[in-house]
Amino acid sequence: MDLGGPVPTYNDLSIDDNLTQLERVVKYSTSTIALQRLVHVKMLAETAASLTLEDTVKNIIPLILQISFDLESVIRQVLAEQLEQLAKICINKGPPNPGEQIHVSPGYRVVIEKILPCLKRMLMDEKSEPRKSVGDSMKGIAPLLRPSDMGQHILTSLLQLAHDDLSEDMRMTAAILLNDMADIFGPDLCKQFVTPDMVSLGVDPAFRVRKVTALNLHNVCRVVGEEYCRQKLLPAFIKLTKDDKYRVRKACTESIVEISKAIGPELSSEVLIEVYECLSNDTQKVVRNGAMQHLGQFISTLLGEKVSPDLVKKFLSPVEIQKNSNALKDEGKSAKNGAPKFAYASNSEEQEDTAQRWHCAFSFPGVALTIGPNRWNELRGAYKTLTRDHEWNVRKTLAYSLHEIAKNLNSDQTEMDLLPEVEFFLNDIEEVRAGVVCRLASIYSRLSSTCRERCLPLLSQVLESSNPFNWRLRDMLASQLPQFATLFAPDSIYSSLIPLTFKLLDDPVYSVRETAFEAIAPLMASSSRSTIKECGRFRQNLALISKIDGGSLFNASADKAHEDEANANLNNLGSDAGSVSSGTTSLALSSGGEERRAAVVSMVREFAHSQSYQQRQMYIYICQRLQGHIARDDFINDFMPSLVELASDRVVNVRIALSRTIGTGRCPRWLLDLPPMQRAIRILSADTNSDVRHFMSFLPENYMTSLKNMHFDDKVSLWQETSSCVSDESTRTQWSISTQRSERESAMHEIHLGNRSNASNSTTGSMRSNDSSNNDDYIEEEKEEDSSEAKEGESEQNEGEEVKYYDTNSILRYMTPQTNGSLHKALIELSVEESEESSFDDEAKETSEDKANEEKVESEESSSLNERKGGENAADAEEDQSNVSTGYPTFIQSEKKNVEI
Repeated sequence: MDLGGPVPTYNDLSIDDNLTQLERVVKYSTSTIALQRLVHVKMLAETAASLTLEDTVKNIIPLILQISFDLESVIRQVLAEQLEQLAKICINKGPPNPGEQIHVSPGYRVVIEKILPCLKRMLMDEKSEPRKSVGDSMKGIAPLLRPSDMGQHILTSLLQLAHDDLSEDMRMTAAILLNDMADIFGPDLCKQFVTPDMVSLGVDPAFRVRKVTALNLHNVCRVVGEEYCRQKLLPAFIKLTKDDKYRVRKACTESIVEISKAIGPELSSEVLIEVYECLSNDTQKVVRNGAMQHLGQFISTLLGEKVSPDLVKKFLSPVEIQKNSNALKDEGKSAKNGAPKFAYASNSEEQEDTAQRWHCAFSFPGVALTIGPNRWNELRGAYKTLTRDHEWNVRKTLAYSLHEIAKNLNSDQTEMDLLPEVEFFLNDIEEVRAGVVCRLASIYSRLSSTCRERCLPLLSQVLESSNPFNWRLRDMLASQLPQFATLFAPDSIYSSLIPLTFKLLDDPVYSVRETAFEAIAPLMASSSRSTIKECGRFRQNLALISKIDGGSLFNASADKAHEDEANANLNNLGSDAGSVSSGTTSLALSSGGEERRAAVVSMVREFAHSQSYQQRQMYIYICQRLQGHIARDDFINDFMPSLVELASDRVVNVRIALSRTIGTGRCPRWLLDLPPMQRAIRILSADTNSDVRHFMSFLPENYMTSLKNMHFDDKVSLWQETSSCVSDESTRTQWSISTQRSERESAMHEIHLGNRSNASNSTTGSMRSNDSSNNDDYIEEEKEEDSSEAKEGESEQNEGEEVKYYDTNSILRYMTPQTNGSLHKALIELSVEESEESSFDDEAKETSEDKANEEKVESEESSSLNERKGGENAADAEEDQSNVSTGYPTFIQSEKKNVEI
């Protein structure tokens, strides 16, 4: 960008910061320094947007009149770009009075009286760049005008340019703008004014004007209609194809495709095929090459029955030339004596031939679609030759369009002629391979089911053979997994696609993992499609064959009689019972739909318990997508327990991911209303990390109830509600096992924030909550989860801090109900650890009382537990039997006893 003039100094470029934006624009838009003018002219529309219409008319409009005469063309160009936005601002800022139309508003009059005259004057600029910008602004302003104003102020100025006999550039600009704005002018104005001038420009004495006219007829042809185009514009175009200047004829080869699209296939087949034949046989090579480059696109605009075999052969002629050239080279290399006898093409000729083959490959799908699958034999040989072309650009074009050709062919033709090319491209360089991979699902959809199953290993081959650094190829494959789920049988999905998906879920690039998340739900549904035809007994048979036990998928110790019974029932149903491997979890365990689904659920849940925090984050994202694709009961039973457990994950990144998912509206209301999720919300809301609490602050206030407000009756009710959400005893047992650590840590989070409960002579001391204590959570290095609570207490006793006191009764108050007595036992053990670790030098007396009380509670609870285990106390055994019948967990029963006392 050359602004001319002397180089300004630092003082010259200094700006007075005390001025307002309007004052700066007014002062520096007319500065003697071109750079200052350029910068502030670009601020005209922005400044006008902050002003009233009166201030704009008073301060900005006079500036544009002055700047339009600026000596620097680049400043005039920028001004022309600003005028479109300025006109829209004026119209919007000057609304009409109630009941009046927008066209009589003060802002509209400013555009008509001030801005359009400035544009008309700038349209006569001697430089092409400002004229182009003025034309673009006119195209943006014209739709805002009334038809009469548009004809008077815009069309008239363009017609004046078309009749400017002194300047070829003005007439060329007129031809371009008349064609570009034909849709805005409409059929009437185009027939009455535009078409006669375009015909006149087609016979202009200057060949440059005729060339531009030949390139800019297609929009006018489309607007005026087929019949009027046949009478007026097509004769003018045919005359241009026979112009004595080859540059004009070359321009006709470039525009014939657009004109054919504009007038329709019937008229094109009737008139333009003959015109093209003349251009393809032109005396000038550049015209012939131009015609050949656009032949494929031209054929795609015609009627298939009108495309002769000779025209198809002409389209394929670059391929035949290359085939003959390769044969000559092979013969020359095989000559025994002396140098080869055949003359090779020069570099320029080779480049021309390569360009012709590239255009042929680019247009191949359009030609195949036009002539139809019945004439595929005319294209088959040339297509195979092009796929083996030595130029990778040609092969790349064919790879990206292979799925379009497959859509036009039947399954037999696709399997015979295209499938070998698919395999060939998948072994090509990365640029070519990507073209096939990005549309692989569309290609597979054109194959028969048997052939698809046979080609399924190709997907794994793509993943294994790709460059590790080319993550985009893996992302393309992952994005098509939901489509593959609809193309293959459940067994194939289970044995091939699901392992492939989980491999992509373990990809080192997050974008690939994020794309693979979307495939879990459709693959899970498709792998268990057989359950639609199976009756309700299958679930019972599945429970007899295999049960989830402690993280392993199937329990190999199932009773043999039950297994035989289940197999017999499955045979009656006509289903495959499958085989149960002993002691291992494998994808090949069974073929039944329910068993496949159970296996996938187990594999997904393993992410929640992984040692890698990234995989635990991944489980949250997977659940976010699953909740909208599977039944609510299935989501609650299969995925909710592990999801809620992550609310107390030791790595803050995982808790932030869950908090963001819950707090930013990605969970439906029915999910938030579940008692387990409300419990997770309370845990996250009391988190020591500010980022976790930040996302939870987006939730409504009714989800922010503190744990300390829950009483015994509320917990009994909560347990009953939770039990109703879980459909079977095995899932409730899973809840009991998987949420113990989560609930204990959540209570400690709450106490850590200062909500210590005075359960039994507890000390009221100041509790400090230090967000910096969670900084270690960001460390990606994972630690084992089986570290004791005593070690956690020791790690938090930093120098200068008070010792954090975790009260067992407070934890019992905030614990989630469980289905067995193991949690109660764990809490008793925890109380022992706490009593051993609790020693306050400055509060020795109170600590001794607390310790004595805790030991007393521990002794009573331990004694009660031993008596129940031994069955020595008949009264307690009778009470235990009563408690079991109520279904309450052990720690609620214990608290219920205390309440009664």
